[in-house]
Amino acid sequence: LSVVHYNPLSAASVSRAEEISVEFRACPFVVLTGAQHRQYDKDIDVGKRCLTHHLEYQWGWARSPHTNRSAGISILVGHGWRSAVRQLHLPPAGLSGRCAALRVRGVDVDLLFVGMYFPPRVGGARSGAAGRTVAMMLHWLGGLLDQAGSRVLPVLCTDLNDGIGLSPAPGVAPTATSSGCCAGPWPSLEHSQGTLMRELMDEHYMVALTTYYDIPATYWNNQSGSSVVDFIFIPESAGGKVEAYWDCQGSHRRLQPIPASRRRDHTPLMLILRYVPRSAPSQRRAMIDRDLLMDAMDRGVGRETFLRAVEAKVQAIGEDVWLAASSSRTSDEYWEHLVGIVQKATKECFSKRPAEDPATEALKASRLQLLAARRDLRERMGPGEDEMLDIRLQLVLVTRRLRLLHRRHRAARDRDLCERMWQA
Repeated sequence: LSVVHYNPLSAASVSRAEEISVEFRACPFVVLTGAQHRQYDKDIDVGKRCLTHHLEYQWGWARSPHTNRSAGISILVGHGWRSAVRQLHLPPAGLSGRCAALRVRGVDVDLLFVGMYFPPRVGGARSGAAGRTVAMMLHWLGGLLDQAGSRVLPVLCTDLNDGIGLSPAPGVAPTATSSGCCAGPWPSLEHSQGTLMRELMDEHYMVALTTYYDIPATYWNNQSGSSVVDFIFIPESAGGKVEAYWDCQGSHRRLQPIPASRRRDHTPLMLILRYVPRSAPSQRRAMIDRDLLMDAMDRGVGRETFLRAVEAKVQAIGEDVWLAASSSRTSDEYWEHLVGIVQKATKECFSKRPAEDPATEALKASRLQLLAARRDLRERMGPGEDEMLDIRLQLVLVTRRLRLLHRRHRAARDRDLCERMWQA
């Protein structure tokens, strides 16, 4: 499961957004910070735009003392994951385009993607308008992480405009911060807003992946200078799910908005998480007969059969297998295994049986008769005229009957479709 974080300098135009979507077409989630698109309307908090390979959710900037034209957050969701989007989180008043969050929940995953675009560091971030903006953003982020459940995996993508991990000291070399787990072995020089961000991440036991991998720089200015200001944060407990993390230098060269021979602006960051679906996507889901299921719940019809099926599947595993796996399995893995057993029993006891359609069966029989008549006609090309006339007459009658049954079948199918639409 791949996630991309990128500050594109601007993604307001459709052509620029399409360029990014095509570049990361194999990535289901792309978080863009600093997209520079304005809020559609005061009554529409989140805009949508359908791209070639993604559906884009836009949190545009609005006039406020805490934001500017450089702000704007976009989260691109692959078309295969559109139905899994469950919730869109809005920032507080005044922070439009600075903060955004989107929750994706499916059978196998529960992810919370957060995008944040911090103001540029001008002097001390603890004072002035920039300090108030940073305080409001961190307060919103802390409340969002507190509300997230234990099963939710937050993925925080941010353009911090500051570093994390090295504290500056006057007259001496910067020293690494010793407290907390946020900063790793490759820290960068932090100032006041980087310190505030690190302290909040330490409280929620989240790590900055950019400091745990040897990434020399994520931003290049117009004076050939570089720095590390882009980060992806995940919980420390999810570190074992990270398969790869790197800076996409090839995508940076292809997407670089500033025409220059050297590297300029931000580079995309790619995160690969281990994702193992419980069921293969090619398997067809069983259709559950909800009428039978409701009868079992309300009147107990078929309940004993269902309970016996569950008990048989549990006993088939064996007690020694459960005891052997008790030391290595977590409570979530046990719960997922039990849910799989109940789902299999439900499919066996309450799945819909394919109903036999008389019109369909008659249609198949007529087609077989037609094929047999044509084959018989080819084999008997040499008999007399009377016999040939009988064969042709039989073929014509079978063809007419086939067309009649076909029309009846289409009419019945259309009638059933209209009834289902009316009931819906």
